[in-house]
Amino acid sequence: MSHFSEHLIMEGFGYSFGLAVADLTGDDSLDITAADADGRALYWFQNDGQGHFTRHHIQRDHPKERLERHAIGDINGNGHLDVVCVENLTGDLYWFENNGTPQDGQLWTLHEITVGGLPFAYDVDLADFTGNGRRDVAASGWKGNEIAIFENPGGNGLWTKHPLDDKMAEARTIRVADFTDNGRPDILATGADVPLVAWYEHPGQLGDPWRKHIIDADTPRPSHGHPVDLTGNGQVEVVMACGQNSAGGCVIWY
Repeated sequence: MSHFSEHLIMEGFGYSFGLAVADLTGDDSLDITAADADGRALYWFQNDGQGHFTRHHIQRDHPKERLERHAIGDINGNGHLDVVCVENLTGDLYWFENNGTPQDGQLWTLHEITVGGLPFAYDVDLADFTGNGRRDVAASGWKGNEIAIFENPGGNGLWTKHPLDDKMAEARTIRVADFTDNGRPDILATGADVPLVAWYEHPGQLGDPWRKHIIDADTPRPSHGHPVDLTGNGQVEVVMACGQNSAGGCVIWY
């Protein structure tokens, strides 16, 4: 049996609802990003390769108070991993640009994807939905009951919003996976208030209608989950945490 030891990276968070892992420096060690909404900050923790971490700021003293869930990926195609983050209360999406030397003590440059365009923005994931080699952004808005894709324009152009669903009551999880094994990125989503776990099938062209497939419409309050091959058969399963703010909490897989 494996045994795990606890290692404290940082304490004193006020409201931390966002965490991701990636090699941000290119040294083959996994670093960690974390949001501190009450602290109006977004951090990254540099791994020295031995599991010792140094804190750096991606953003500090942010003028709005709810930087939360985020995803990591190369947004501008320069080979450096950037961070895309939601601002929950005002419905914003930002991407923070990694200049290639993120440990230099400088804040990362903030770029706006949308300001107020996704009410109560909640979760986010990245994929190339158009096939043009650029990473686009899939996101949910929990009070707006909305799931949408924001198309990466390349350069400094405006991001185009493509609504997928505006009736997913209390939309929470957004994750990308290829459920059909056709090479196109599909979307896993949950509506905690419906309740509903569903996946949306990529139609081939981003602007065409996405077909919704129901996974579960019975288990109370599905909130956070991930697509993953749990059985080793090459097919995508889903593991899901359900029962948020209710007595029926559970973890299940499909």
